[in-house]
Amino acid sequence: MTLHSIKFWDFSTRLYEMSGVAEICLELQDQLSLDVNIILFCFWGAHIKDTPTELQWEDIIEFSRDWKKNFVQPLRSVRNSLKREINNYPRTKDFETLRKRVKNDELAAEQIQQEIIQSKIETRDLKFQPFSRSDAMKHLAYYLAEEGIVLTDALKNKLDEIAKNVSLM
Repeated sequence: MTLHSIKFWDFSTRLYEMSGVAEICLELQDQLSLDVNIILFCFWGAHIKDTPTELQWEDIIEFSRDWKKNFVQPLRSVRNSLKREINNYPRTKDFETLRKRVKNDELAAEQIQQEIIQSKIETRDLKFQPFSRSDAMKHLAYYLAEEGIVLTDALKNKLDEIAKNVSLM
C-alpha cells in the first residue's frame, strides 16, 4: 500500500472494514474504554518515518479525550439510546431517519477528530515508510501506558490481529 498521500481517515476506514478489525476495536472501546481513533492512529502512524514527539502524543491524547467527551460520546449515547429504545416507540420512518442521522453525525465527529489528529503531526514534513509493526507496538504501548492499561498477552494478541490486517493493505 502506498501511503504517500493517504489520509488518516481513508486508512482507518479501509482497515476498519477488514476482517475482525471492527470487532476488536469495539471490544477494546467497550471493555477498556480505549479510543478507537487513537488505536487506528497508532497503526497509521507506524507508516511515518519519524514517530510523533512526546509533546505531539500528549497533545493528541489530551485533544482526543476532550473531543470524545464533548462530542463523540454524547452522540454515541444518543445513538445507543435510540437503538435500545426503538421497541418502546412506534416504528416510523422518521424514527429510523433520526437514528441514521445521529449515527452519521457520530461518524462525522470521528472523522473531524482524525483530521485534527493528523494536522497535529503535519507540523513537519512527513516521510512515509512501509508499515513497521514494531513502531505500531511502540505507539500502542505509549497510548496504553497513558491510559493506565497493562499490555497483557490477550490484548497483545488482539492488537497483533489488527497489525496482520495492516500488513495486508
